[in-house]
Amino acid sequence: MRILYVGLGWWFTGGIAAFARAAVGVLADWVSSSQTPGRLDVMALHAERGSVPAERYGIERAGLTVEGYAGRRLQMALTLAARLRRRRYDLIVCEHPNLMPLVAAAAPASSRCVCFIYSFEVWYGLSAVRRLALRRADKLLALSHAAAELTNRMGLRLPPIEVCHPGLEDPCSGADLQRRPAPFPIVLTVGRMMRSERHKNHRALLHAMVDVVRAVPDAMLVVVGEGDDRNEIAALGAELGLGDRLLFTGAVSQAELDSWYRRAWVFAMPAEREGFGLVYLEAMARGLPVVAGACGASLEIIDDGKSGFLVRPTDHRELAQRIVALFEDDRLRAAIGRSGRARFAQHFGSDQFARRLYKALGVEPFAAEKPPAESAA
Repeated sequence: MRILYVGLGWWFTGGIAAFARAAVGVLADWVSSSQTPGRLDVMALHAERGSVPAERYGIERAGLTVEGYAGRRLQMALTLAARLRRRRYDLIVCEHPNLMPLVAAAAPASSRCVCFIYSFEVWYGLSAVRRLALRRADKLLALSHAAAELTNRMGLRLPPIEVCHPGLEDPCSGADLQRRPAPFPIVLTVGRMMRSERHKNHRALLHAMVDVVRAVPDAMLVVVGEGDDRNEIAALGAELGLGDRLLFTGAVSQAELDSWYRRAWVFAMPAEREGFGLVYLEAMARGLPVVAGACGASLEIIDDGKSGFLVRPTDHRELAQRIVALFEDDRLRAAIGRSGRARFAQHFGSDQFARRLYKALGVEPFAAEKPPAESAA
């Protein structure tokens, strides 16, 4: 089977980029391990111009290369059209609705086409051109039931939507599971601080920290990420009197992020609406207790009271109460962390994601010894 993956590129950070790396890796594994001959070609709009090893973008697959276009959309469109005229692909996987106009204009009717959808790019940013282009897809893959249901309620006459929960490589295999918590309580939150993404609810978390610090004076909030809303969020923190109880790290390396996940006592992001929320998985995989907003995809990730806590996103007092309870009860914090880690391993690891994606794309499992796909998480 010949597969063409058309993506945005992975020079940027965020959940979509992390998900895309995982998806490309899964497809590369299938091609290299399938009993029938296969090929995976990867084109990426914002990747470095030319053909470079995928390892450069964090996709650790020997022999896989990425054909990049350095943001030159017209050049990518022309190359894509020429390639699809001379080479037949059984399956075209489009990473993002913004790229579907390129795919729809060039893809022959004989090629199956699948496009991933996430959340806000469909709910609030789907132009008429993109909407028409999405109708060329045979199937859309949403990362959560919440995202699929909201998209279906929009009545856009789009192709069938199937849910494929994502998964991540386990960052804490074997002895590496050991946590290294800081000597004082840290709440960690990770995410872009964009005016267009205020649903991540940094402001509610800052208000909650006022109550947290009142109850646990040495507590600190560490905010990882960047964005055009950072200055306003920082100003609110100063206005609330958080002072040195609030640390903005800016963008950090993967190693630095891993260190913060291991040092923190609690992860909190009371998002009002998320297409999925891979940061929850990153925290759970490291045994870090999670407090999330009780809405959207969070309800599919976290088993409230067992593998984490769900709170009303705008109720900063409830959020503070959950954080303080975890800070003050070592046994509770450890139990929630263990349960979250177990839920990650059972439902959201890379093997589970691979089986879900193979099923959704209609490609046979590459190894007979793999267990059958599990029921939906």
